[in-house]
Amino acid sequence: MAFKAFRESADTGITLPINGKKYTLPPISARIGAEMLDYFTIAAKVAQQQQAGAEPALAAEDMEILSDADERRMYREALGPAWDQLVDDGASFAALKLAAMTNIIHYVRDPETAEAYFNAGGKAPAPNRAARRTATRTRTGAATTTKPRA
Repeated sequence: MAFKAFRESADTGITLPINGKKYTLPPISARIGAEMLDYFTIAAKVAQQQQAGAEPALAAEDMEILSDADERRMYREALGPAWDQLVDDGASFAALKLAAMTNIIHYVRDPETAEAYFNAGGKAPAPNRAARRTATRTRTGAATTTKPRA
């Protein structure tokens, strides 16, 4: 069996609507993808600890995986030519960050998660009502010993 040649040019990136204009973002680089995999892994550890009711505890090397300068570089690289276009068009830093993170999530996670992130304005969407109800119920399978009210 022979492998077919991988063609990076087949992926032209994603297009995001920001402030009434569409911006095309290139696929992210291997370096940004690898850095963000580390970042997402640490974020998942923190989320698991919080869900378990524990105070997040991270190793020293996890505390500063991404410096402020690295974060700015990552945003610029993730946006490619769209960085200058957004800046020239007077976009806010929030718009730059949203676009960059959406592009990163698109390639590191999946397009559906990126779309949900972008459409939520970069905020984690609230769990739906059914998920909240299910999360608060506990099913033990045992009958209740509480007597009904008269």
